[in-house]
Amino acid sequence: MVKLMWQCGLRISEVSNLMVRYIDFLDKKIKIVQSKRDKDRYVPITSDLLREVMFYLDGEKDEK
Repeated sequence: MVKLMWQCGLRISEVSNLMVRYIDFLDKKIKIVQSKRDKDRYVPITSDLLREVMFYLDGEKDEK
């Protein structure tokens, strides 16, 4: 999560409110809902970081 904050410029509150449905895996962007100025925005995500997020999510599924 720290890497996501650092590479995408996200705030702690934005990462804590992040849901899988906000990640656009095809266009490689994340929808940030209700950011600092109460506006939704999109931030790009690199292919490498997207792979790490997918790996993290796969691990979360296995634990449940």
